[in-house]
Amino acid sequence: MITRLSDLKLNDIRGVIFDLDGTLAHSNPDFVGLRAELGIGPDSDILAYVDGLSDESARHTALEIVHDYEIKSSLTATWVEGARELIEYLQAQSLPLAILTRNIPEAAQMTINRLGT
Repeated sequence: MITRLSDLKLNDIRGVIFDLDGTLAHSNPDFVGLRAELGIGPDSDILAYVDGLSDESARHTALEIVHDYEIKSSLTATWVEGARELIEYLQAQSLPLAILTRNIPEAAQMTINRLGT
C-alpha cells in the first residue's frame, strides 16, 4: 500500500483515469448561467435535478439546455497548464489512459478533438 507520494513508483501504476473538465481541459460550462436558466440554486447538482424531474417534457427540455451549454463550452476548450505534457509523458510510458466524465459523450469527444489528443 502506498502511504506517501514518495513511495510511488511509475512501475506500480497500471493505468491512469482522468476527469476532463478542470483536470485536462478548461471546458466547464457556464454553471451560473446554466443553473439560472434551469431555475435552480447555486448549490444544486444539475444532473441530479434533471434526473429528478418527473415530467418527461420538462426533463427533455432541461437536458437540451444542459447539452447546449456543454457543447458551447467544448467549442472553446483549452488545455489545463501542464496537462498536455503529462498526457504525452504517460503515453510515452505506454500507460493505458482513460477519461471519466459526466459530460455528454458528444461534448466530451468535441473537447478531446479540440485538444488534439
